[in-house]
Amino acid sequence: MAPWLAYRLGLGWPLGHRVVLLEHRGRTTGRPVRTALRVLRWDPASRHLLVRAGSGPCTDWYRNVLAHPLVRVTIGRERNVLGCAVPMADDEARSELERARARRPWLATRVMRALPALSGGGSRRGDHGPAVVIDLAPPRRRTHHPHRSARRRLAA
Repeated sequence: MAPWLAYRLGLGWPLGHRVVLLEHRGRTTGRPVRTALRVLRWDPASRHLLVRAGSGPCTDWYRNVLAHPLVRVTIGRERNVLGCAVPMADDEARSELERARARRPWLATRVMRALPALSGGGSRRGDHGPAVVIDLAPPRRRTHHPHRSARRRLAA
């Protein structure tokens, strides 16, 4: 099943933090667009996730987040989390991809086939696929209101 379809049916949570559903605005229309992307790195402490535009800087979702960096993310069991997409510098993106390659070599071979510019060969478009860090807002926590329960006890 395609990841975007799994998220649409409410079954995206088994994908964990490996795939993210990114909702962003179209750069010309302003309409919301949803794209499922593979996560290269997820840092739960800082709540940053790293995604890569594998088809290069002409990828639609990448151009959209450059124009409108405020996004919504569904990842794991968290839905509609606000975030801000920040493009990475090329050298940082390369080093992050190397770290991802070291962590998951089986994934790296698949990524390197899709991104020949990073493995030393030339790509069809002459680019290597820029990376974006999405800074997620802190999770919303339910707040306990002790004064409400105390009022109920006093009223009884």
